[in-house]
Parts: sequence; C-alpha cells; structure tokens
Amino acid sequence: MISRKKRRLQQKKKRKIYFYAISCIALLTISCVVTVQILEHTKTTQIKTSREPARIITQPLTASSYSNLQKTTLVPKTAGAFDSLLEKKRFTGTALIVKDNQIILEKGYGYSNKAKLQKNTVHSHFQIGSIQKSMTAAIIAQLIEEKKLTFQTKLTDFFPNISGSEQITIKQMLNMVSGLTIRSLPDDSTNERFIMDEYIQQAYGTKTGTFHYAPINYNLLAGIIEQLTKQSYWKTIKENLLDKGGLHHTNNYVDWFQRADHTTSYQIINQKDYAKVTHPPLSIYAREIGTGNIDMSVGDLYWYYRGLTKGTFFSQNISTELYQPLNHEVYAGGLYVHPTYYRSRGEIANQQTLALFDKKAATAVILMSNQKDNQLQMSIIQSIYSTITNSHVRF
Repeated sequence: MISRKKRRLQQKKKRKIYFYAISCIALLTISCVVTVQILEHTKTTQIKTSREPARIITQPLTASSYSNLQKTTLVPKTAGAFDSLLEKKRFTGTALIVKDNQIILEKGYGYSNKAKLQKNTVHSHFQIGSIQKSMTAAIIAQLIEEKKLTFQTKLTDFFPNISGSEQITIKQMLNMVSGLTIRSLPDDSTNERFIMDEYIQQAYGTKTGTFHYAPINYNLLAGIIEQLTKQSYWKTIKENLLDKGGLHHTNNYVDWFQRADHTTSYQIINQKDYAKVTHPPLSIYAREIGTGNIDMSVGDLYWYYRGLTKGTFFSQNISTELYQPLNHEVYAGGLYVHPTYYRSRGEIANQQTLALFDKKAATAVILMSNQKDNQLQMSIIQSIYSTITNSHVRF
C-alpha cells in the first residue's frame, strides 16, 4: 500500500504538471494572438505605404548628384504645366525633366501593377529596348580605345563565314549602313550561346553605304565584345558601364518578372488603359542580346547619358568619331545624332522609353512607360523638350 505521505507527494506532482501544461497553453495562445496582430499591422502598413504618395521635393535639385535622381521632384513654377500635361494625357510610367543641370520634375504616373494598385515611382524599372544599342556601342568604343580593334576593322576578322563580311567595317555596323540583314530570327531559347550562333549563321551582307535599321548589326557587335573580352556580354556591361558609371538601378532580363521594381506591361485596347497584360516568355528578351534586354530606372538612364557626354566611359576623341555620320544618316553609335541634341527610343513587349537630351545632358527629357502609346508619348516629349529649350524638335 502507498503511504499517505507518498500519495500526497504524487498528487502535488500531478498538480504541478497540470499547472505547467495550462501555463504553456496560455503562453502559446497569447503568442499566436500577438503574432497575428503584428502580421495584420504589418500588412496594413505595407498597403498604406504603397498607396501613400512619396514626399515630393518642390525645389530644383542639381542633376550632378546621383542621389538626387532617387527623389520624387516637382517644381510647380517651372514644371507644373508639364505635370498637368502628363496627367491630362494619362501617361503611364515615370518622367524626368532636367533643365540647365537642375531636376525640375521626376515623378511616377499611373500604375506599375494595376491589379495590386501599385503606383509607378522614381524607383520603378522599365525595359529600355533598343536604347541598349547605345551601351553596346559604348563598349565597342572602349575596346577601340584599348586598341583591341578600330572603327575600320572588318567584320571578317571575327565572323569570316558571314557573306560580305570582308567589305563591312565596325563603323558601318555602328551606323547601320553595313547592309547586314538576317534570314530568320533564332528559335525560342534562353541559351545565349545558341542564340549568338544562330545570328552568325543567319546573317549575310548586301549593299553597304545605305542606312537600313537592322538590329543584327548590334547582335553581332555583342558577339565581337564576347570574343575580345572573353566573357559574357552582360558581365562586360556590368563591369565597364554600370560599375564604372555608378549605376545601381540597372539589371539584366533573367529575373525581370521576379523583382520588386518590375513594372507590368499593359496594352491599350479601344482607348482603355490597362486593358490587357503583356507577359512575354523570357526567350523574347534573350534573343535581344546587345539590342534590348536591359531594364533601368529613369534616374539611371539619365545618369548613363550624363556619363556618355562627360567622358566617363571613353575619351572625347573616341566620342567624336563614334557619333560621326558616315554619309547623311542621323543614326550613329546607338543614338540619333542631331546638331544640338541626341534622340533615342526603345520598345519591347508594350514598354517604351523615349529620350531627348542636349550634347552635355544639361537639359533632358526622358519618358519611360509600361503602357506604350507611340503617337501620344512622342508628341508629349517633343512638346516638353521644345518648350524648355525654346526650339523646335521632331521625335
């Protein structure tokens, strides 16, 4: 038989275990409630933050500071009319206006993701499309400065199996007067080695000397860059342009759809905004090697153009030859070169970027959109740039 003393000890032990279990359950319950409350508060805060407009700077900021290009700016006195124009025309994207080295407007318009009610901001990224050709040309200019080739080097030195390559120079390719064309585009693939091999096999030369806009020129220039640097095209872009120029908001296409700064592409149908989402396969971007598979913020694109005009990437002597027309064409080195300004345009998958800037990038207008509207957006940028420069330009 169990003694009374032993029985009392056992009962005391059971009570302790019972109270300990009850305490654990209570603590666990409280912890769960608090966790849920914290999560709900965080979610509410995030939603509130995403919908609240960023603090707007209302005084001009110097455009010579990279950090200033990360700020939402609207100077009512000098840019209020332009802001009203962009709102009235229902522009979707991010706009930047620099006048006399002063940022007077940098602001997002419309939605980066309509379904999630996420607005475009100065931090939004957009595909730059053919504007990337200027970057490809900039790397070629650097390689020329390093004496790894010249503007007069023949294409046959790199791709002798392309018919007519012995007659085609690097400068002709940069100005798109090489006569190069292509039989067919590569099959759907994200293998860049396969894509480049396809371009080499499908390219052929016709009559040189006449301007013909053909991206194959810049696809092959990307291949030449890989041959001379012995590394991938993107790695060279990152090291020689992004790192050298201090560009921190520029990316390759490979994780485009996963990144927080990604903007959804929309198509206008029957004048209705955000009517259809455009979500192309990655292969569409992959085959644009050297020609259009990079995304940037509006501030980074301006900073890149500023670097081009300030000698950040190559010397003035190289720049003069790079942007020199061969005949009477306007296109050279990935830009449309006019007497007092440069013009640039890129589009892919219903995203479009338009840029106008003077020879020192002291005055510039850039529109980056995730809902392409060619005629409307070209008329807007033409109007704004003409007004701030008191001149007449045509986009």
